[in-house]
Amino acid sequence: MKSQKRTFLILVVSLIIFLGVYLGIRVYNQKAEEKEKQETENNKIVVTEIDPEDVTAFSYEYEENQLSFVKEDGKWVCENNTGFSLNQDAVETMLSTLKELTAEASIDVEEQKENDKEDYGLHNPTMSVFVTEKDKTIAFTFGMHNSLTDQDYLKIDSDDTVYLVTANVKAAFQKSLTDLKENEDNTESIESTESK
Repeated sequence: MKSQKRTFLILVVSLIIFLGVYLGIRVYNQKAEEKEKQETENNKIVVTEIDPEDVTAFSYEYEENQLSFVKEDGKWVCENNTGFSLNQDAVETMLSTLKELTAEASIDVEEQKENDKEDYGLHNPTMSVFVTEKDKTIAFTFGMHNSLTDQDYLKIDSDDTVYLVTANVKAAFQKSLTDLKENEDNTESIESTESK
């Protein structure tokens, strides 16, 4: 009987120790994960902080077509084709990529030695996006694509800094007018809802 009690006691103590070690490891891992996340956030470089609500116009070139958009009475209109029915959500999604735009790295071109200077594809840009926010227009110039990191080189206005940003920023603006067309099914459902 005594040996059974002792065995049971050893099992209970072992279980308590095991649970303590398990909880300790779990707490340690959580703290390490939070620390890593915080370090990643701290290392991010803020490129721009644009509020899509403040944007009044924007333009970009895609497939050799310059597309210009302007906000009229709270709705986006394509200046190239004012009668075109734009998907408002699609346009807002494009602009949302510029909200709190961050970069993984930045390069000060001015600080590079003269013979080491690179243009990162910016003298022959792959895309330029112009965004008018209140009274100022910001130019986003995209250079080469870095296939190793799956990032694009980006320059803002005449700033000497070149940023490395995720490829989805440029990809958001790689849309033709057809890609931004209002879905007819959506239009019909909106019209039927309004008529009720």
